[in-house]
Amino acid sequence: AFLPLEPGKTVGQTFSARYDGLQSIAVSIKPETPGLGSIQMSLRSDPLSQESLLETSLPLEQVEGKSYYRFKFPPQADSSLKDYYLRLELVGEGSYAVGIAPVDSYTNGAAYRNDQPDESQLAFRLVYAPRQAALGILKEIIAWVGLLVIAALLNILPGWGLLDALYPHWNKRRWAEKLGLACGASLAIYPLFYLYTDLLGLHLGSLYAWLPPLVAAISLTMSWFMRRR
Repeated sequence: AFLPLEPGKTVGQTFSARYDGLQSIAVSIKPETPGLGSIQMSLRSDPLSQESLLETSLPLEQVEGKSYYRFKFPPQADSSLKDYYLRLELVGEGSYAVGIAPVDSYTNGAAYRNDQPDESQLAFRLVYAPRQAALGILKEIIAWVGLLVIAALLNILPGWGLLDALYPHWNKRRWAEKLGLACGASLAIYPLFYLYTDLLGLHLGSLYAWLPPLVAAISLTMSWFMRRR
């Protein structure tokens, strides 16, 4: 199936880029009545926006048969997880058609006809610059590792510090046992911390999260120095 692309009519598609480095969009196009001119592509933030983030074009003489044709532009360094609106307009003579797919074939957007949503999806492919896409994925991995480290600080360190201070045989436990006990103790510390500070009329905001691991870190550091001495 196809959507007509003729002078005075537009075809579009909303989509979400998965990675950084978006550098071209390949769209399925076939000529109906070949003519002279070009297909203008504008990339916008959404269908309601009148401003184009970038523009490029495809000469009609290059559209020789049904195929995927690329609209190329400079790599977008921060395209990861951003929403866009692809808008195609025929400038010139003739008529062409843009391939479409079932509406459920893509979940992060929809096709548009004359800037109005259509019950379909364009047949398109997103192309990324390999280096920038890889760097973007690496940044995401680093961010997730950082979140895991923070989660460990919040959910392990308070219990570890408490048990190290109060449990005489703590250092005789294996690491796996220590992790399990520390997690359980940490989960018990936070609700008690909320309860007793509330009874005292204290509302500490973000300190509820950061004060227990901070106190535990100080306690563990002092304990380590004492053992060293």
